[in-house]
Amino acid sequence: MPKDKPPQGADPAFWIRMLFSCLVDADFLDTESFFEPDKTTLRGNYPTPEDLLQHFTDFMEKKTAEAKSTHVNRLRANILDDAGIAKAKDKSGILYLVSSHRRGGKTLSSWLLRCIILLRTRKDG
Repeated sequence: MPKDKPPQGADPAFWIRMLFSCLVDADFLDTESFFEPDKTTLRGNYPTPEDLLQHFTDFMEKKTAEAKSTHVNRLRANILDDAGIAKAKDKSGILYLVSSHRRGGKTLSSWLLRCIILLRTRKDG
């Protein structure tokens, strides 16, 4: 057990859910390796974060070029731009919450934030 207290404002329920999720995933992978060892060998040859970011950038450029110029699509583009700009400028390591209306671009914006955080952690850490 860690001896340090959680940072001020940290929600213990969030971290408990994250820990539980990790345990469930680990149990699933362990069970899979026992019952389906051939399937387990398919894991592990993943692209680098740099490659993922390049694929994401290519995908988004194509998606943006093909998108109709609607109010919702302009909002989505702003949310995505704001997510990348905010994380590129920030080095605090705080938890980000992306909030938007339904189908407003949260998933792609969140993915961009995670990729930038991962790349920064690898370079800074």
